[in-house]
Amino acid sequence: MKGTELAIFYHVGKCIAGLGLLETMSSSMPQPMKLVEAVRLLNGPDYWLKDLLTETEGLEMPDTRAAVITLRGTIRRFFADLLAVLNTKDAHNVPVDTSTLSRFKAELDILDEAFTRECKHLDVFTVTPKGLYSTRALIQRAETKFPPNLIKVMSEKTISDTKRSR
Repeated sequence: MKGTELAIFYHVGKCIAGLGLLETMSSSMPQPMKLVEAVRLLNGPDYWLKDLLTETEGLEMPDTRAAVITLRGTIRRFFADLLAVLNTKDAHNVPVDTSTLSRFKAELDILDEAFTRECKHLDVFTVTPKGLYSTRALIQRAETKFPPNLIKVMSEKTISDTKRSR
């Protein structure tokens, strides 16, 4: 059993929407988008994508995870490109290559499709507290929820299995 930080999924969704603007903005700008501008837009999303990889570890989301890894590679190439030109006098005017933006957009589309498809198959449940019982307490200390007369007749193996099922 694994707890999930749902806010990460929310923020990744916001980032993907924002990243989609990168290609849209660059095609509508009279001048090509500058590398410095692109890197500024990509810094936060890279962190959220990294968190998404951590959060989905062990989940049946292989295509999503592969798409995130590919997209993060492209983002890191943007960062590397920027580092390569930072010490030049014209660093702030280096444009982003249009083929890079097209690849970036295609990778975003792949991530969007994979995540939309795979998240539908995740077993995510919210269990509301019932009376004095809390789902979190039940998960953390399931063996203490049995009545004393039942614990007396349970084998040590059953109690041990219950503790390990967390």
